[in-house]
Amino acid sequence: MDPLRFKVRSRPHTDARIVKAACHDGKDIHDAKVTYIAWRHHVILHTHFIPQKRYMSQQQQGFVCQRGFFWTREQAAKIALRSGQVKGRYGLLTSEDLWDKDGVPRKPGVPYDPLAG
Repeated sequence: MDPLRFKVRSRPHTDARIVKAACHDGKDIHDAKVTYIAWRHHVILHTHFIPQKRYMSQQQQGFVCQRGFFWTREQAAKIALRSGQVKGRYGLLTSEDLWDKDGVPRKPGVPYDPLAG
């Protein structure tokens, strides 16, 4: 899981799809020096933030699309709905909504079952 620099965009491309969970280390994405990506936000938290005794706010958590743009959880929920990756109503997207514990995409509309992974 390498730190990466991601581009910022105010509106997603019409073909945008969410590809990974992401967290950045700035007050906002424009201030970020580094963005980390993984299948789950907690992997980033436990790998990069907790060992350094740093806090990760909700604003630092989001997702990246296939074009390398960082999106907040709210923006990513809209992208995932539009692309058919999820169904229903979403305010904040979570990585569990999109992938199982091994990174395999979930079927849209199938709720997350923590016992199933």
